[in-house]
Amino acid sequence: MTIQSSINNKSKDYSTMYSNIEESNSGKSLSFDINGLNASIVNGLRRTILNDIVNLGFRYESGEKSIKVNKNTTGLHDEFISHRISLLPVTIDNWIQNPGEVDIDDYTFSLNVSQKSQHKKNGIVTTDDIVVKCNNNGNISEIDSKKCFCRNKKFNSPILITRFPNRDGSEQELDVEFTLTKGTHSNHACYSPTVYCVSFEKEENKTNEMIHEFKLESIGIWSPYKLVQQGILNLIYKCKNICNKIEDNIAYKYKGSYMAIDYRFNGESHTIGNIIQEWIYNSEFVEKKVNGKNLSHISYHEPHPLENHIIIRFVLNEDNAPMDFEDYKERTDELFIKYIKELEEYLMECLLQWKNITKSDSKHSLL
Repeated sequence: MTIQSSINNKSKDYSTMYSNIEESNSGKSLSFDINGLNASIVNGLRRTILNDIVNLGFRYESGEKSIKVNKNTTGLHDEFISHRISLLPVTIDNWIQNPGEVDIDDYTFSLNVSQKSQHKKNGIVTTDDIVVKCNNNGNISEIDSKKCFCRNKKFNSPILITRFPNRDGSEQELDVEFTLTKGTHSNHACYSPTVYCVSFEKEENKTNEMIHEFKLESIGIWSPYKLVQQGILNLIYKCKNICNKIEDNIAYKYKGSYMAIDYRFNGESHTIGNIIQEWIYNSEFVEKKVNGKNLSHISYHEPHPLENHIIIRFVLNEDNAPMDFEDYKERTDELFIKYIKELEEYLMECLLQWKNITKSDSKHSLL
């Protein structure tokens, strides 16, 4: 498959975009090379996988609490137990396959154990001790907890929650109820599908800037293949959202000493901001001149790290820039939408190529 790419105005063969795909024995880790893709898009993919993929989890903070400790006479206080439970990676098969058709409120989880009940297990409490029930139109059925919580693939062992120490003369008990919530890692770490990992390697040979080595490890319900697919989808959704907001007339005049148009996008961050800036810059300033084909300036910035929005600024070339604000804005709107739609098409090709590769090998399960 070959398309015209505005990132460098050259035809690009997408059949070699992903190469050297290697999967770990556990099926949870994946590494591959991304060839010829701009670094801003690769970094955007990394950021959206870390922060924007919707996942299931348990919340324990006040206001959004889904964990209720009914009784706790163990050596650990309620907050510690709640925190342990909130970080359990939980799986609901039906939700993975059809998220929109599953009501997570139908599922309830309970952990009711004591020092006596765990005596034969040396006092150890694990995810195997959790009771999972599903309410299907009034019919309550119990689900095997082994299907809901990840197990160590090498030893087939459950996740440790706590342990009752051997104490004579005291009967320790733990009774907890919890329900599912949905969210992303940007809301809370309990929804994270993977983890941050930073390392440093000294390479002897000069690296090729257009080949990016991508590594990821899933710690939850998603396979690494599905994480990449969902990450690209997230970037496509962000492009659609940007286009809709441009059409909703969100632009306003820059208050500085020169004519410019600012676009404010609430709920967006560096993830899409840097991609848009690089995409438009590389499309406009092909010959690296002072002025581009239509623009003399394109940039984005995040005004404050605690304010969840970005501002993208356009400045038209003076020789063809309208003097009237409405005409100026209409011109920047047209350019902005044009480039975002091109970016969306480009990402769609990236997604289709990834799907083709994962389907080409039966071992590559998207779920």
